[in-house]
Amino acid sequence: MGTLRKIVVPLFHGVAGLVIFLGPFFAKDAPKGFWWVGIGGLLIGLGGIALAFISVGRQLLFFSPEFVMLILTPLLFLMTGAFALGFAKKG
Repeated sequence: MGTLRKIVVPLFHGVAGLVIFLGPFFAKDAPKGFWWVGIGGLLIGLGGIALAFISVGRQLLFFSPEFVMLILTPLLFLMTGAFALGFAKKG
């Protein structure tokens, strides 16, 4: 079960993350500001990748564990704002 989980969870999250990030840019009838949802998806993806590298004991570029913990709260705040802005825009 452990090996299956190590394959399925990143695969599922990778596909879901790409849909959240790219979907708003390719949506045909979406309101003008809906692309902010894609920006929010990018921000949460960066935070998730940084946390994933920390959980396996590796560092991604300059994302040390201390740096990730420093930026995680503002990153989640900005992500929430981007999602809210994207969903609230009426075009």
